[in-house]
Amino acid sequence: MVDVRKIGAYISNLRKEKDWTQMELANQLNVSHQAVSKWERGESLPDIGTLSELARLFEKTIDDILYVGNSIKNQTKVGKMIETIIDNRPEHAANMINDGTVNIEDMIEVAPLVKASSLQKITENIKQNKFDLAIILQLAPFINQETLDELVTNVKDEEVKWELISGLAPFISKNALIKLADTILEVDAQYLGGIAPFLDKEYIKQLVFRMENSDLNWEGVHTLVPFLDQETIHHLVDQMMDNELNIEKLASLAPFISQEKIIELLDGIEGEQINTNTK
Repeated sequence: MVDVRKIGAYISNLRKEKDWTQMELANQLNVSHQAVSKWERGESLPDIGTLSELARLFEKTIDDILYVGNSIKNQTKVGKMIETIIDNRPEHAANMINDGTVNIEDMIEVAPLVKASSLQKITENIKQNKFDLAIILQLAPFINQETLDELVTNVKDEEVKWELISGLAPFISKNALIKLADTILEVDAQYLGGIAPFLDKEYIKQLVFRMENSDLNWEGVHTLVPFLDQETIHHLVDQMMDNELNIEKLASLAPFISQEKIIELLDGIEGEQINTNTK
């Protein structure tokens, strides 16, 4: 696995072995000395073009740099894949994944170093059976929404989990998100607040009514209410009536519920307090 801090330390050691200053290395790479400093502190990585030049200057392979001199058999293929990307041969890079020369996880590791356009072309040429939803989630920040939608539409139903849906929600279209959510019958309340900003109220309402038997807590209710219509909020509150409703919780909900509902809930709170005091 690529470790940014270890790579930074390795670059620093290689530079010192050459007895170069950060400025001298920067000049040879046509970058700023601040960029070299950030690499060595593990705050960033060089892009793949600079990585290739860095390896040449230090008389190392790209894999040596990425794996801090500890290249193993499978990892030595990653450098070859990167070289095909540098040579603007994304289809060849995709073929290396398709035929098993490198793993798709290797591409994900180097994704932050690759231009979005190159990564897009590689992804479009990788066979669908190489992707699962967890892999797609890791790629999501680097490829466009249209491609992501196509990928998630073709995943197997058994791969779909709420935590993965929640992670993908900011990156995929509303239609793709709904398709994923419809795959799972049981709605997990703890993830619903995370996907609510990316759905319309009518569909969120459907999800809320599908989770009637879930263990939704008051924190979850507060997360959801800005995205719900009043009818659905009333339904949620009714479901939570036996879950320690008090004045403070009611006050935070008041802007979202009707006056009649507030009075009804106040009566319930006062009645509960009377029962408690008479025990």
